[in-house]
Amino acid sequence: MNKKAVNDQLDIAYQAIIDKGIAKISDSGEYIVYKEFRRQISRFGAAITTGSLKSAIAFFSYDGNASVSRSLLIEAIESILERRKLIREGQTLFNYAKSESPEVKENIINAAIAIKLALNLFIIVDKK
Repeated sequence: MNKKAVNDQLDIAYQAIIDKGIAKISDSGEYIVYKEFRRQISRFGAAITTGSLKSAIAFFSYDGNASVSRSLLIEAIESILERRKLIREGQTLFNYAKSESPEVKENIINAAIAIKLALNLFIIVDKK
């Protein structure tokens, strides 16, 4: 993890959370995020650490029976990397990760950490 890179991506991560629909507007007009998204982004990091980068991306790209659309987290990571010009617009995270280089892995982990931290800037609620 590169603390400076994570810090530099917080604004981008915050906007990606809104743009990708992870954050919703509540009846009171404030942005809210379901608590499960925090769990899912933590699981994504653990999946990379304990498994492989490509398998983690493949698993989280499919929503399956998850209570929230975890593929939105993958889209948010892609958005951060696009804004930082690390991947081409429209390139999938899986294709970017194919090289499995340490730099690519660190870029993805940094973006995921930025999302995890940026989620704290929203009101966290349980999904009804």
